[in-house]
Amino acid sequence: MKIFFALLASLALAACVSPATLPSSSTAISATPRAIDALPTRILSIEPTIGAKPSAKFSEYAIPTSNTTPHSIALDASGIIWFTELGAHQLGRFDPMTEKFEEFRAPTAGGGPHGIGVAADGAVWITEINADKLARFDPATKIFKEFILSSGAGPHSIAFDGNLLWATEQRGGKIARLDLATGELKEFAPPTSNNGAYGITIGKDKAAWFAALGASFVGRVDPKTFSVTEIRPPTARQGARRIIADAQGILWVTHYNAAQLGRLDPATNIYREFATPTRDSGPYAIALDARGRVWISEFNANKLARFDPTTEKFEEFILPSASTGCRTLVVDKNDVVWCPGSGVNKIVKLNP
Repeated sequence: MKIFFALLASLALAACVSPATLPSSSTAISATPRAIDALPTRILSIEPTIGAKPSAKFSEYAIPTSNTTPHSIALDASGIIWFTELGAHQLGRFDPMTEKFEEFRAPTAGGGPHGIGVAADGAVWITEINADKLARFDPATKIFKEFILSSGAGPHSIAFDGNLLWATEQRGGKIARLDLATGELKEFAPPTSNNGAYGITIGKDKAAWFAALGASFVGRVDPKTFSVTEIRPPTARQGARRIIADAQGILWVTHYNAAQLGRLDPATNIYREFATPTRDSGPYAIALDARGRVWISEFNANKLARFDPTTEKFEEFILPSASTGCRTLVVDKNDVVWCPGSGVNKIVKLNP
């Protein structure tokens, strides 16, 4: 049976622009409708088989501060692990070579460090979801600098395109773009409000692609016109959570509610869905390794899973501690997988 999904009309949005320093708030954005693109073809879900389970080695590293709720993780160019401590309101640093931690108090008390990313200049950026701020941390000087977003924004996740920082505003349902060179801020509202904008990535087309968990769609912000398009996956209420673009421009999306991995080809508008081997697994985090394989965390199943796009098969790896809670993943240059265990207060390493 062939089922299609509709691409909603995107809106061309006027943006709020600031001078070199960011304003304390942003104004509402007006919009005009845009023509609907051609409807894509749906390919029915495929139930992949589980490949042979390879030998794997897990390591766990206890974070010095207790009950930090480590949430998001990033790698810098030298292989240092950076992570947010949502519960302790700190930024964490872990050196895999020395296995030593450092922790830095976030500038706003109770700000809730959430998303994280490392810019091209080596600066570490975090979202302070409770304070409606972005914060830049200089690893050399160990100094933070904060930038204020709209009230109620709830900045969530970060992606970089050169000197442009893109962020989802989960509570405000918008997408923000900060020019790191000029301090210019723009915010874009998708057609659907209260959408729970969540994960974000930069595609091969230089567009900002995001997953809207609350409204179960994939969104695209055009890098030139700033129009926002909403794309509905074949499965309704699938809970699109996190998203990543591979080298070919394919978008991979975790479907948290539906226990699926989604695949969108922007060139053809074909959206495919792959059921995870474990039912009700709660696919959450997502990352790519050097061979283009897709890694996800099966949050509810307490597993990590690797999907090979060539064979369309999964392999699963059972996490060593119960209720580990991998909310984000990163894969280093040696294809070693790292996750902040939000439920166990540890940094977890998988050498597959």
